[in-house]
Amino acid sequence: MGEFMDTNGLVDPSFIGPAFTWTNNKDARSRISSQLDRFLISSSILDVFQELRVTHLTRLASDHCPILCSTAEQQRGVPSYWIKFEEAWIGFPKAWQLVADKWKVQDTGSEACKLQRKCNRSLKSLYFWSKNKLKMLNQLKDELDKEIKDLQELECSPAGLSEV
Repeated sequence: MGEFMDTNGLVDPSFIGPAFTWTNNKDARSRISSQLDRFLISSSILDVFQELRVTHLTRLASDHCPILCSTAEQQRGVPSYWIKFEEAWIGFPKAWQLVADKWKVQDTGSEACKLQRKCNRSLKSLYFWSKNKLKMLNQLKDELDKEIKDLQELECSPAGLSEV
């Protein structure tokens, strides 16, 4: 591998995350872990992208770690002021209840104005409910991801994981 990298002017940049990128997913006594997967880049490209970051993500549904390469800090996009109906909301009874509650509010004006106000009120309510729910789910996901990452890094350490 070293000869191949030298011949082709490739480097294996440093990374963040678990050292082992593959495991055979066996029990503790039969487990094998290794850094099989690598991100290789030509040294000339690395000179151009000096802010390049390589991250070994946590293994979840595979025996390999996904490898993420980012070339710059993520930039915040321009915020959109449009609120769109999300089909996923249909599956939540709470969403149906929010719409029913907002629809019961009495409005004045033409039928078209009443309909527009009810739709706007319902959509805003769904949006903020969803944003809060998504925030909670993202926090839970981040906590679980951190626990998995910590275990996978412990697995890579000299002490390793206990059989338990």
